Amino acid sequence: MKIIFAIIEIAAFGSAIALAAARFFRRNDGGSSSPVRLGAKTAALLFGAALASRAVLLLLCWGGAHLSGFGQPLAETWSRWDALQYLRIATQGYYDAAEGWIRIVFFPLYPAAVRLLNLVIGNEHIAALAVSWLCLGGACVYLYKLVLLDADAAAARRAVKFLLLFPVTVFLGAPFSESLFLLLSLACVYFARTGRFVAACALGGLAALTRSVGVLLAVPVLLEILGAYGLTPGGRKRRGADAVRRFLCNAPALLLIPLGTAAYLVMNYALTGDALLFLQMQSEKWSQSFGSYSNTLGVTWSTLIEGDYILRDKLLLWGSQLIVLFAGALALPAMARKLRVSYSLFAIAYVYVIFAPTWLLSGFRYYMGLWVLYPALAFAARRKWLDTALTVLFALLVPVYAYAFSMGWLVF
Repeated sequence: MKIIFAIIEIAAFGSAIALAAARFFRRNDGGSSSPVRLGAKTAALLFGAALASRAVLLLLCWGGAHLSGFGQPLAETWSRWDALQYLRIATQGYYDAAEGWIRIVFFPLYPAAVRLLNLVIGNEHIAALAVSWLCLGGACVYLYKLVLLDADAAAARRAVKFLLLFPVTVFLGAPFSESLFLLLSLACVYFARTGRFVAACALGGLAALTRSVGVLLAVPVLLEILGAYGLTPGGRKRRGADAVRRFLCNAPALLLIPLGTAAYLVMNYALTGDALLFLQMQSEKWSQSFGSYSNTLGVTWSTLIEGDYILRDKLLLWGSQLIVLFAGALALPAMARKLRVSYSLFAIAYVYVIFAPTWLLSGFRYYMGLWVLYPALAFAARRKWLDTALTVLFALLVPVYAYAFSMGWLVF
């Protein structure tokens, strides 16, 4: 099986890179660069859809958990797994008296936001939910605006729908960093697309302070800067020395993106005396180091078949992750063929990095953070039958994963 998985990795990523490179050298991506002005009603509807969907899902999970004899306060229904670590960082800091610096692997921006809001609210569970829900509302607005740069309002609505109905969408309302990361990523790319490069890079830096993969936003921002001045090989306009000068004026702002990662390393050093302690903790506490896509396929497959787990957990954790791994491999070439080069190259890098850890448990949740996925689904679902099929499938899976997560089953 190792050979088969290696072939899948090479074929998927190799073909995606080749297709993206061909588009980069042969054509201009087009699309609008004018800022989208949403009416107050549209923005309110998008924001309201995000908040209402979280409220309904939370009430259903809380009710289901109570009926199953697992009841607890409403605001704590989704305080599970990594959410507990974020809440402890927000209230107690990074050091744990029993396990030392185990929490240092979590990036600081989300728990910092929870800590600040908690000073006002006085309940860390409610503060964490508020941060996640508000960020999700903002993410819906920027996703809608981003899709409108390339398509019509119907496609933008589909993109938001698929985000809110993604099977593991429960994490977008729970005390996790996913909503904040999506908001910052979508806003970063939207500002890059509309020519506001310094703001885009600043947002990218904040995304890098939220999740390790945030630093990869430097890829689409760089490509959008190059494209804006006609400096890509497939660009329609060549603006000579003036274009190069303006590119060089904006390019230094790109340093703001890795600055977010650098700030996290400085935090590691300031707290522990070791800027790379998070790598040691990842290895010791989570058995994770950087591997390969094919290795993760192999581990997921073997654990699903031979692992000592009950059937429920095998299907929820390992079965779901295996499906996402195969789906991700199949989707990359399609994305590279249809989407902007900046989007597809980000997707290639993101998918490889998130699926490379040697003992991956949260592949489905990490995949949800791929903002490129939602425009891709929206464009693919122009066909009515596919739109209906995906909507029904996602809507059926959402309560399954949400209930399982609320019960503390192996949904990470």
